[in-house]
Amino acid sequence: PISISEESDPKKVRRSLYRLEKNKFIKIKQVGRRRYKLELTKKGKKLLGQYNFYEFKINPKQKWDGNWRMFVFDIPERKRPMRDALRDKLKNLGFLQFQKSVWIYPFECDDEMLYICEFLGLKPYTLIFTGKIHNSDMLRKYFLYKGILKESDLRGI
Repeated sequence: PISISEESDPKKVRRSLYRLEKNKFIKIKQVGRRRYKLELTKKGKKLLGQYNFYEFKINPKQKWDGNWRMFVFDIPERKRPMRDALRDKLKNLGFLQFQKSVWIYPFECDDEMLYICEFLGLKPYTLIFTGKIHNSDMLRKYFLYKGILKESDLRGI
């Protein structure tokens, strides 16, 4: 059962449910005059099993390829709580905040970032770039210090 507190904004709840249904993560069935039943679809179960928003991490799949991932966003003020949640998640994942809304990470993370943006309803406000950054010594040192990059990742790059 889903409980919605009195502080919950009904419009936000409806929008979230609509977005989940539109993306085929849930099915909504009316079971009474003002009662509904929510069911996870196969797609929803797969996504839920794949990720736990609060606990998942980015696990590098191979040696660092020398490319940087730059995650950029421009989120409206009316979505400030979601923007703050996104920043907290980026910090938790080990991204480097380069500017207020520009974050950098060394490994492939597109799927994870798309999931976060979809989860928070921020996908239209975000971009992900992948490529080389000249004079990236400071970035390399930062990610080495944080333990995200290893000395072996830097050999041959």
